[in-house]
Amino acid sequence: MGSQDLCSIATRLIETARRRARPYLVGQTAVRTRGIGVEPEDYREYAPGDDFRFIDWRLSSRAIGSDGRRKFILRERRAERSLESVLILDASASMDYKEKLAAGIYAISFLATLALNLDDRITVIVAGKGEPLVLPHIDPGLAAYATIAYICRGPGAGGMTDLEEIKRIVLRLARRRSPVILITDMAHRPEELSSFLGAMRVVKNGIGIVFSSDKSEISLPKIGSSLILDPESGASFLELSKEEISDELLLHRARIGSILRRWGVPSVEFVGIKGVKQSGTRLAWLYVNSREMAYA
Repeated sequence: MGSQDLCSIATRLIETARRRARPYLVGQTAVRTRGIGVEPEDYREYAPGDDFRFIDWRLSSRAIGSDGRRKFILRERRAERSLESVLILDASASMDYKEKLAAGIYAISFLATLALNLDDRITVIVAGKGEPLVLPHIDPGLAAYATIAYICRGPGAGGMTDLEEIKRIVLRLARRRSPVILITDMAHRPEELSSFLGAMRVVKNGIGIVFSSDKSEISLPKIGSSLILDPESGASFLELSKEEISDELLLHRARIGSILRRWGVPSVEFVGIKGVKQSGTRLAWLYVNSREMAYA
Protein backbone atom coordinates (compact mmCIF):
# COMPACT_ATOMS: atom_id res chain seq x y z
CA MET A 1 0.00 0.00 0.00
CA GLY A 2 1.46 3.37 -1.05
CA SER A 3 0.28 6.83 -0.21
CA GLN A 4 -2.20 6.80 -3.10
CA ASP A 5 -3.98 3.76 -1.67
CA LEU A 6 -3.81 5.34 1.77
CA CYS A 7 -5.78 8.37 0.58
CA SER A 8 -8.68 6.17 -0.47
CA ILE A 9 -9.07 4.56 2.96
CA ALA A 10 -7.87 7.43 5.17
CA THR A 11 -11.27 8.50 6.50
CA ARG A 12 -12.17 4.96 7.49
CA LEU A 13 -8.81 4.51 9.26
CA ILE A 14 -9.13 7.79 11.14
CA GLU A 15 -12.69 7.16 12.29
CA THR A 16 -11.90 3.58 13.37
CA ALA A 17 -8.96 4.83 15.44
CA ARG A 18 -11.08 7.57 17.04
CA ARG A 19 -13.84 5.11 17.92
CA ARG A 20 -11.42 2.64 19.48
CA ALA A 21 -9.55 5.33 21.44
CA ARG A 22 -12.62 6.93 23.05
CA PRO A 23 -12.99 4.36 25.89
CA TYR A 24 -9.40 4.91 27.00
CA LEU A 25 -8.58 7.39 29.78
CA VAL A 26 -12.26 8.12 30.31
CA GLY A 27 -12.87 9.59 33.74
CA GLN A 28 -9.56 11.42 33.95
CA THR A 29 -10.43 15.07 34.12
CA ALA A 30 -8.54 17.97 32.64
CA VAL A 31 -9.07 20.28 35.58
CA ARG A 32 -6.48 21.49 38.03
CA THR A 33 -6.59 19.24 41.08
CA ARG A 34 -4.68 19.17 44.31
CA GLY A 35 -1.97 16.56 44.18
CA ILE A 36 1.56 16.01 42.96
CA GLY A 37 2.40 18.80 40.56
CA VAL A 38 5.02 21.41 39.89
CA GLU A 39 3.62 24.66 41.26
CA PRO A 40 2.91 25.23 44.99
CA GLU A 41 -0.73 26.14 45.48
CA ASP A 42 -1.45 26.16 49.18
CA TYR A 43 -0.28 25.10 52.63
CA ARG A 44 -2.26 23.53 55.45
CA GLU A 45 -1.74 21.65 58.67
CA TYR A 46 -0.88 17.98 58.40
CA ALA A 47 -3.79 15.62 59.04
CA PRO A 48 -3.69 11.85 59.70
CA GLY A 49 -3.58 9.97 56.42
CA ASP A 50 -1.72 12.69 54.51
CA ASP A 51 1.46 11.79 52.67
CA PHE A 52 4.30 12.86 54.98
CA ARG A 53 6.60 13.33 51.96
CA PHE A 54 4.87 16.66 51.28
CA ILE A 55 5.55 18.16 54.71
CA ASP A 56 7.36 21.46 54.38
CA TRP A 57 9.96 21.07 57.13
CA ARG A 58 11.20 24.65 56.90
CA LEU A 59 7.75 26.10 57.58
CA SER A 60 7.01 23.41 60.15
CA SER A 61 10.09 24.38 62.14
CA ARG A 62 8.54 27.85 62.72
CA ALA A 63 4.90 26.77 63.11
CA ILE A 64 3.93 26.69 66.79
CA GLY A 65 0.34 26.09 67.84
CA SER A 66 -1.54 27.86 70.66
CA ASP A 67 -0.73 24.92 72.89
CA GLY A 68 2.98 25.49 72.35
CA ARG A 69 3.43 22.35 70.29
CA ARG A 70 4.98 22.37 66.83
CA LYS A 71 2.62 21.93 63.91
CA PHE A 72 3.46 20.08 60.73
CA ILE A 73 2.66 22.08 57.58
CA LEU A 74 1.76 20.20 54.41
CA ARG A 75 2.68 21.68 51.04
CA GLU A 76 -0.03 21.14 48.44
CA ARG A 77 0.75 21.43 44.78
CA ARG A 78 -1.34 22.03 41.70
CA ALA A 79 -1.39 19.08 39.34
CA GLU A 80 -1.62 20.24 35.76
CA ARG A 81 -3.82 17.76 33.91
CA SER A 82 -4.01 19.68 30.63
CA LEU A 83 -0.76 19.71 28.69
CA GLU A 84 0.61 20.75 25.30
CA SER A 85 1.59 17.56 23.47
CA VAL A 86 3.59 17.29 20.25
CA LEU A 87 2.79 14.50 17.78
CA ILE A 88 5.32 13.96 14.99
CA LEU A 89 4.53 11.78 11.96
CA ASP A 90 7.36 10.57 9.75
CA ALA A 91 5.95 10.52 6.20
CA SER A 92 9.28 9.87 4.50
CA ALA A 93 9.89 7.42 1.66
CA SER A 94 10.83 4.60 4.01
CA MET A 95 7.47 4.98 5.77
CA ASP A 96 5.60 5.03 2.45
CA TYR A 97 6.02 1.28 2.12
CA LYS A 98 3.17 -1.20 2.23
CA GLU A 99 1.05 -0.45 5.34
CA LYS A 100 3.60 1.46 7.43
CA LEU A 101 2.30 4.97 6.72
CA ALA A 102 -1.34 3.89 6.94
CA ALA A 103 -0.66 2.40 10.36
CA GLY A 104 1.07 5.67 11.30
CA ILE A 105 -2.04 7.64 10.35
CA TYR A 106 -4.13 5.31 12.51
CA ALA A 107 -1.70 5.88 15.39
CA ILE A 108 -1.81 9.67 15.14
CA SER A 109 -5.62 9.62 15.08
CA PHE A 110 -5.65 7.33 18.12
CA LEU A 111 -3.18 9.49 20.05
CA ALA A 112 -4.97 12.72 19.13
CA THR A 113 -8.20 11.23 20.49
CA LEU A 114 -6.44 10.40 23.75
CA ALA A 115 -5.31 14.03 23.91
CA LEU A 116 -8.91 15.12 23.32
CA ASN A 117 -10.08 12.82 26.14
CA LEU A 118 -7.64 14.53 28.51
CA ASP A 119 -8.35 18.03 27.22
CA ASP A 120 -4.71 18.30 26.10
CA ARG A 121 -3.69 20.75 23.43
CA ILE A 122 -1.53 19.37 20.63
CA THR A 123 0.90 20.46 17.97
CA VAL A 124 1.31 18.21 14.93
CA ILE A 125 4.44 17.99 12.79
CA VAL A 126 4.48 15.97 9.55
CA ALA A 127 7.83 15.37 7.86
CA GLY A 128 7.55 14.28 4.24
CA LYS A 129 8.47 15.92 0.97
CA GLY A 130 9.56 19.55 1.16
CA GLU A 131 9.31 21.58 4.34
CA PRO A 132 7.77 19.84 7.36
CA LEU A 133 4.15 20.70 8.03
CA VAL A 134 3.76 22.37 11.44
CA LEU A 135 0.29 22.75 12.92
CA PRO A 136 0.61 24.46 16.32
CA HIS A 137 -2.27 24.28 18.80
CA ILE A 138 -4.54 22.39 16.43
CA ASP A 139 -7.85 20.95 17.59
CA PRO A 140 -7.09 17.27 18.39
CA GLY A 141 -10.27 16.29 16.59
CA LEU A 142 -8.91 17.75 13.35
CA ALA A 143 -5.28 16.63 13.65
CA ALA A 144 -5.50 13.37 11.71
CA TYR A 145 -7.57 14.95 8.92
CA ALA A 146 -5.10 17.80 8.54
CA THR A 147 -2.29 15.26 8.37
CA ILE A 148 -3.91 13.21 5.65
CA ALA A 149 -4.78 16.36 3.69
CA TYR A 150 -1.08 17.28 3.68
CA ILE A 151 -0.15 13.82 2.41
CA CYS A 152 -2.91 13.50 -0.19
CA ARG A 153 -3.29 17.08 -1.44
CA GLY A 154 0.01 18.66 -0.43
CA PRO A 155 3.62 17.69 -1.06
CA GLY A 156 2.80 14.11 -0.06
CA ALA A 157 4.89 11.30 1.37
CA GLY A 158 8.49 10.77 0.35
CA GLY A 159 11.90 12.28 0.81
CA MET A 160 13.97 11.98 3.96
CA THR A 161 13.18 12.88 7.55
CA ASP A 162 15.83 15.14 9.06
CA LEU A 163 15.62 14.62 12.81
CA GLU A 164 17.95 17.55 13.39
CA GLU A 165 15.44 19.85 11.70
CA ILE A 166 12.56 18.27 13.61
CA LYS A 167 14.53 18.77 16.83
CA ARG A 168 14.90 22.48 16.14
CA ILE A 169 11.19 22.82 15.40
CA VAL A 170 10.16 21.01 18.59
CA LEU A 171 12.54 23.00 20.78
CA ARG A 172 11.18 26.22 19.31
CA LEU A 173 7.56 25.25 19.93
CA ALA A 174 7.83 23.23 23.14
CA ARG A 175 10.77 24.43 25.20
CA ARG A 176 10.14 22.48 28.39
CA ARG A 177 8.02 19.75 29.88
CA SER A 178 5.87 18.78 26.91
CA PRO A 179 4.98 15.21 25.96
CA VAL A 180 6.53 14.49 22.54
CA ILE A 181 5.65 11.36 20.57
CA LEU A 182 7.46 10.42 17.35
CA ILE A 183 5.67 8.08 14.95
CA THR A 184 8.31 6.64 12.65
CA ASP A 185 10.19 3.52 11.58
CA MET A 186 13.69 2.30 12.41
CA ALA A 187 15.29 3.75 9.27
CA HIS A 188 17.34 6.31 11.20
CA ARG A 189 21.03 6.59 11.85
CA PRO A 190 21.49 5.65 15.53
CA GLU A 191 23.57 8.74 16.31
CA GLU A 192 20.92 11.04 14.80
CA LEU A 193 18.15 9.38 16.80
CA SER A 194 20.24 9.59 19.96
CA SER A 195 20.82 13.32 19.42
CA PHE A 196 17.07 13.90 19.01
CA LEU A 197 16.12 11.93 22.12
CA GLY A 198 18.86 13.49 24.18
CA ALA A 199 17.73 17.00 23.29
CA MET A 200 14.18 16.18 24.37
CA ARG A 201 15.28 14.82 27.73
CA VAL A 202 17.64 17.71 28.45
CA VAL A 203 14.74 20.16 28.41
CA LYS A 204 12.60 17.78 30.46
CA ASN A 205 10.21 16.89 27.66
CA GLY A 206 8.48 13.56 27.98
CA ILE A 207 9.29 11.45 24.92
CA GLY A 208 7.88 8.26 23.43
CA ILE A 209 8.37 6.51 20.09
CA VAL A 210 5.88 4.58 18.00
CA PHE A 211 7.61 2.30 15.50
CA SER A 212 5.58 1.29 12.45
CA SER A 213 7.25 -1.71 10.81
CA ASP A 214 6.72 -4.17 8.01
CA LYS A 215 7.05 -7.87 8.72
CA SER A 216 9.98 -8.05 6.27
CA GLU A 217 11.88 -5.73 8.62
CA ILE A 218 11.39 -8.07 11.54
CA SER A 219 11.65 -11.56 10.06
CA LEU A 220 13.47 -12.40 6.83
CA PRO A 221 12.60 -15.15 4.35
CA LYS A 222 14.21 -18.47 5.15
CA ILE A 223 15.91 -18.83 1.79
CA GLY A 224 17.17 -16.65 -1.01
CA SER A 225 18.90 -13.30 -1.20
CA SER A 226 17.85 -9.69 -1.65
CA LEU A 227 18.80 -6.51 -3.42
CA ILE A 228 19.00 -3.76 -0.81
CA LEU A 229 17.43 -0.45 -1.83
CA ASP A 230 17.33 2.63 0.36
CA PRO A 231 13.93 4.22 -0.48
CA GLU A 232 14.93 7.62 0.89
CA SER A 233 18.27 8.07 -0.86
CA GLY A 234 17.57 5.79 -3.82
CA ALA A 235 20.93 4.09 -3.35
CA SER A 236 21.09 0.38 -4.14
CA PHE A 237 23.57 -2.14 -2.84
CA LEU A 238 24.95 -5.43 -4.02
CA GLU A 239 22.84 -8.51 -3.64
CA LEU A 240 23.40 -9.87 -0.14
CA SER A 241 22.73 -13.25 1.34
CA LYS A 242 19.98 -13.76 3.85
CA GLU A 243 22.56 -14.31 6.60
CA GLU A 244 24.34 -11.02 5.85
CA ILE A 245 21.08 -9.09 5.79
CA SER A 246 19.94 -10.72 9.03
CA ASP A 247 23.16 -9.79 10.81
CA GLU A 248 22.90 -6.14 9.71
CA LEU A 249 19.22 -5.97 10.62
CA LEU A 250 19.75 -7.44 14.08
CA LEU A 251 22.71 -5.15 14.71
CA HIS A 252 20.76 -2.04 13.70
CA ARG A 253 17.77 -2.97 15.85
CA ALA A 254 20.10 -3.67 18.77
CA ARG A 255 21.66 -0.22 18.40
CA ILE A 256 18.24 1.43 18.35
CA GLY A 257 17.22 -0.52 21.44
CA SER A 258 20.41 0.51 23.23
CA ILE A 259 19.70 4.18 22.51
CA LEU A 260 16.14 3.89 23.85
CA ARG A 261 17.44 2.33 27.07
CA ARG A 262 20.17 4.95 27.40
CA TRP A 263 17.66 7.81 27.40
CA GLY A 264 14.90 5.89 29.17
CA VAL A 265 12.49 6.30 26.26
CA PRO A 266 9.43 4.01 26.11
CA SER A 267 8.41 2.66 22.72
CA VAL A 268 5.71 0.66 20.98
CA GLU A 269 6.25 -1.32 17.78
CA PHE A 270 3.56 -2.84 15.58
CA VAL A 271 3.31 -4.40 12.13
CA GLY A 272 0.75 -3.07 9.67
CA ILE A 273 -2.83 -1.95 10.16
CA LYS A 274 -3.84 -5.13 11.96
CA GLY A 275 -0.95 -4.68 14.37
CA VAL A 276 -1.74 -1.08 15.25
CA LYS A 277 -5.42 -1.90 15.79
CA GLN A 278 -4.32 -4.47 18.38
CA SER A 279 -2.01 -1.96 20.10
CA GLY A 280 -4.60 0.31 21.71
CA THR A 281 -3.62 -0.48 25.29
CA ARG A 282 0.09 -0.01 24.53
CA LEU A 283 -0.51 3.30 22.72
CA ALA A 284 -2.55 4.59 25.66
CA TRP A 285 0.23 3.49 28.04
CA LEU A 286 2.81 5.27 25.89
CA TYR A 287 0.82 8.52 25.86
CA VAL A 288 0.28 8.53 29.62
CA ASN A 289 3.91 7.58 30.21
CA SER A 290 5.20 10.45 28.08
CA ARG A 291 2.96 12.87 30.03
CA GLU A 292 4.32 11.60 33.33
CA MET A 293 7.90 11.87 32.08
CA ALA A 294 7.35 15.56 31.44
CA TYR A 295 6.98 16.11 35.20
CA ALA A 296 9.49 13.50 36.39
